[in-house]
Amino acid sequence: MVTTRSSRLPFISFSEKKNIEYFFLFSLEQVFSVLSKIQKSASFEPLPSPSFFYCYKLLQEVVLDSTQTEESQEIACQLLQTHCALGDSLLLPRLEMIKLFINLIILGGFKVRFGQGCLVDLSRAIDESATTEELMTILNGLLSSNTLLRMSCLQALSNVACDENSAIAFATRVWISRFDDEELVSNLAKELWDETDSSIGPGYAPYLIELLSFFLFSFFFFLFSFFFFLF
Repeated sequence: MVTTRSSRLPFISFSEKKNIEYFFLFSLEQVFSVLSKIQKSASFEPLPSPSFFYCYKLLQEVVLDSTQTEESQEIACQLLQTHCALGDSLLLPRLEMIKLFINLIILGGFKVRFGQGCLVDLSRAIDESATTEELMTILNGLLSSNTLLRMSCLQALSNVACDENSAIAFATRVWISRFDDEELVSNLAKELWDETDSSIGPGYAPYLIELLSFFLFSFFFFLFSFFFFLF
């Protein structure tokens, strides 16, 4: 039997399935109702990848929409985390999910723990199938001023295999992270550096200079902004 996109969503009515991509037309009660039905459908085991893909846009919009109730957002976060285990499937919008989880960590509040857990769980499921774009998105998180994001990205990187296209970015960014001001971040970077048996040579100098220039620019921009608003 071929699994259709919505065959594992028996608790959702035809009209709800038809309009799921237009959730902004739903009332808060309707959103909660649809999420509860999806949660019930996935209560025993995760939805098949095609069915989850069908629901993903709704889940993404709910967790990012500040007008939604916290209860609805928490159900959406739980559903996202449950389906991170499907990360080895190319049917999942993995890159979009990585970006979403990074946003959740940055947004703060109760979403942080979901963002952190989801990013690590998804990377563990992706394992050696990670694409260059997915790897670079996680590596870019190491340049963030958000400590929790840097920590989460290092944890995620310990679960995936780096490819040739991202090898230089991996080596230079993890190397710099070893000297992070936050001890927890620094320790994670050192562990990752040792686990991957990484090394850098003279050929990495231009890339390191570029990264250091980025940090210096960010620092001076912060100082300029501080004194500008101060005076």
